Amino acid sequence: CGPNVDASLAAIQATIRHLESGDDYSARAPGSSASGAYQFLDSSWGGYGGYARAYLAPPEVQDAKAAENITAILAANNNDPAAVPVAWYIGHVPATGSPEWDVVPSPGAGNRLTPREYQQKWMEVYRTKVEHPEAASALLREASAIAPPSMGERRIEAWFSRHPSWWNEWLAGLGFVT
Repeated sequence: CGPNVDASLAAIQATIRHLESGDDYSARAPGSSASGAYQFLDSSWGGYGGYARAYLAPPEVQDAKAAENITAILAANNNDPAAVPVAWYIGHVPATGSPEWDVVPSPGAGNRLTPREYQQKWMEVYRTKVEHPEAASALLREASAIAPPSMGERRIEAWFSRHPSWWNEWLAGLGFVT
């Protein structure tokens, strides 16, 4: 991807929110301290803005914390938006050629993708948001209204975050990713 890809902060934030929580600012991950639209761990949230947990903070506070983190990631990585999903997923960007790119981090916490796989899927959604912001918004509205039968009353956003391959296949079926 490289630094020539548009590093739009708004598109990056929208992609993170979309994939991490389905844009649910009050989301809480079961079995984890992750919460809020960006799924901040309590340790990385650090009481930001005077709020003990991210999900307790209003959207503008969560967005501000995410903007700070994203700006720092971009600054440390030649303004390359492809670094953002990896740093968000595992906390840093491994060196080129590192075996860490192809190892699922913390599978016991529910992770199923390697950093490389997560980056690829994230960039597909990011490109959709950069190139087709209207289509991305329509997809969000549609996804919020449809739940897989096995989920019953559970929120679709939580299901998508735990099953990113299904989400990618669904987007591909709609013609938004290839």
